[in-house]
Amino acid sequence: MVNTMDKKTTDKKTKKITKQQLKKTLSKKDFLLYEKEQLELKRLQLNSELRKIATKEQQKKRKDETREKILLGSILIQSLKENLLDKDSKTWLSRAIQNFNARDLKFMQNLCNRFNINDDIINDENEIINEGNVED
Repeated sequence: MVNTMDKKTTDKKTKKITKQQLKKTLSKKDFLLYEKEQLELKRLQLNSELRKIATKEQQKKRKDETREKILLGSILIQSLKENLLDKDSKTWLSRAIQNFNARDLKFMQNLCNRFNINDDIINDENEIINEGNVED
């Protein structure tokens, strides 16, 4: 058990020196240097906090964008399953799929086949590679 008397004396020993006391004990030049160092330290801490906040904002934005894509994809797939898209919508989807890279194009072509989307508009994988539209 700690003696309360010892704790009080320890607290007195570790008491912080106030700015006014420091100003009295240091030369003007040293005090200004001390204040400059303190402000620079505070600036570094604030910059660090700003970076953390910016990182969190970016992460939230990416999560939100990913969630939007998932929800929209879900709506589209459900519409395809229930055959709710008209011919123009399916044609638009087929043309949009042309912009995918070769790996994803093959996957999307399988999706088109699965849902009977008119895939005669889609270029085959070899044509896209020859045109140089493939991302490696």
